[in-house]
Amino acid sequence: MKIFFGLPIRLLLILSLTAGIASLKSRGQSAPETPFSVAGRFEPGPTPRSVRFFFSVQPAPRTTPLVKVLGETPHQDSISLTPVFDRETALYSVTFDVSGAHNEQRLQVEIPQNARQSDIHFVTVALREHATSGPMSRSSVDGNFALYTAPEGLPAEAQLLIASLERPLDPFPSNVPPADVLSVHSVAFVGAADWLPQDWKITVSVDSAITTRPALLFLASGGRDWININGLFEPEHALVMAQFNGPGTYLLLSKVPQ
Repeated sequence: MKIFFGLPIRLLLILSLTAGIASLKSRGQSAPETPFSVAGRFEPGPTPRSVRFFFSVQPAPRTTPLVKVLGETPHQDSISLTPVFDRETALYSVTFDVSGAHNEQRLQVEIPQNARQSDIHFVTVALREHATSGPMSRSSVDGNFALYTAPEGLPAEAQLLIASLERPLDPFPSNVPPADVLSVHSVAFVGAADWLPQDWKITVSVDSAITTRPALLFLASGGRDWININGLFEPEHALVMAQFNGPGTYLLLSKVPQ
């Protein structure tokens, strides 16, 4: 049995169950006039369990997007948030608390196109406690990204902010077409901004239909240059495994950029 970071591959596969990030069209039978994309970034908020979501919409919408924090189940009411637009950065932002039994939240961003049509997008974020009892995995809400931690990596009171995004706020490398992007995940630390754990690992799920070697790029928080972190592709388990490079954005591509 293959072992990765002290855990059997079979267990890693179970912990990295594949799920998609959906983009849905609603309120109309015909296709939207212009498709939108939502690029975003999550950051720790001003209070212990609060989170800020900064985002942009391309092309620029005619009206302010509608943002909701969805309930944990379809029967729970959603909470509407009022985006604040910063003209200097051209970014919208909302602040909310991460709560619920699993400390996870799902945001819906609705972009009205006309009286009957909207473009609807989803992003998710999880606030995970740092495990101090031993090696542990901490996953994204969609289950496609898992971070394998060790107790000595961060202070005991630290938390991990793990997000699944449609696109990052930072532009893709010039040689990466958007069609090659399979997933976008980000990691931020709460209460441990200057720490960089050693020997932590990550796994990212890959569609089982992909048989060629994908690429995993990383952009450090506050950085400018994407780097290829040369993940190990396990096609039989539909996973890419790699060293954790610290807080930032992890971009999974269907193929190595040319």
